[in-house]
Amino acid sequence: MSMSKSREVDDRGQTIWTRARLDVPTITVSTCLPGASPDTMAASVAAPLERQFASIAGITNITSSSVEVGTSIKLEFDLERNIDAAALDVQSAISVATRRLRWTLRHRRRSASSIRRTALSSFSR
Repeated sequence: MSMSKSREVDDRGQTIWTRARLDVPTITVSTCLPGASPDTMAASVAAPLERQFASIAGITNITSSSVEVGTSIKLEFDLERNIDAAALDVQSAISVATRRLRWTLRHRRRSASSIRRTALSSFSR
């Protein structure tokens, strides 16, 4: 929700400032990756999703917050944007990003696993 100020003039010619409440069309996407750090969530999950969402028509603002095991991404749209159509576009973007994320996350897990195995084998003589 945001506020907008507008100026009106009363019967006596005095200026009256009014505030109109605007409900900005918003969609929030939440993700969860057990065991992931906030940095991993931001770099490996939030950033690719944000890049994909940026191509959706009518988005005016994208904000995200990453914590341990999760990310929340808030998408704000133009007031004229139909929120149902926007939701379909967001779902489509999630589907595209998910295919890319699966490969990236599998690759990162293998790399981390290889590093752990290497570290363990060098200490276990």
